[in-house]
Amino acid sequence: MDRDILAAIRILDLKVLTEFDSEYQVWASRCLETGAIATGDTPEAAESSIKNTLEFDIVLAIRANDLKQLIFTTASPDVRERWYYAKAANPDAVATIKLDIPLDPPRRGVQTEFTNVKIREHGAA
Repeated sequence: MDRDILAAIRILDLKVLTEFDSEYQVWASRCLETGAIATGDTPEAAESSIKNTLEFDIVLAIRANDLKQLIFTTASPDVRERWYYAKAANPDAVATIKLDIPLDPPRRGVQTEFTNVKIREHGAA
């Protein structure tokens, strides 16, 4: 089977949960599919940080030509559960965010995005 890492990257369905982590008193964004976590003082800062993290992780997976490098771990079941309940409870809190994947050499059509669900209440973590 011929493995096309770029084709696989194009169809990634990445989901991110952004919520306030009351234990650490920061906003945390967690990617369900990759297990990546990023924090910030505001929801926007956490979202920006997870975007940068995912972009970097995707570039590393492309360079290694190995999708497993990107998806070797996932978020815990409780994080996954909170994402689905948050999406069901407030569909307006869902945002699709495009990722910018720089390639060397540049190639057309390599784009992906993630779907972010934000829980606005403090202490929802």
